[in-house]
Amino acid sequence: MPLPIFSERLKDLMLIEGVSQHKLSSAANVQRKSVSNWLRGINYPRYDALIRVADYFHISTDYLLGINNTAELEKTQQTPHFTRCSTESNLAARLVPQLNIFEGQWE
Repeated sequence: MPLPIFSERLKDLMLIEGVSQHKLSSAANVQRKSVSNWLRGINYPRYDALIRVADYFHISTDYLLGINNTAELEKTQQTPHFTRCSTESNLAARLVPQLNIFEGQWE
């Protein structure tokens, strides 16, 4: 039985980038066994881990899940105003400077 597209794409990315299961598990903040299960098509990552994996490889979650075939992030997703964040503190650190741009424009 063929592997799910997520597993195939993750394997390809890891091979191209030379990333080990251990290194990806650290980046995604999961156990190495979880990455092994993803690669074997046993299960999928939780949404927060999926976002961290996509961020790590600088690709979209849509590509990883097979929703589209374009690995590159759209231009709007690469701009500072629309950058994805994987943690709340990272989100706050990125939002404050962006909000300062609009200061005084809401009156």
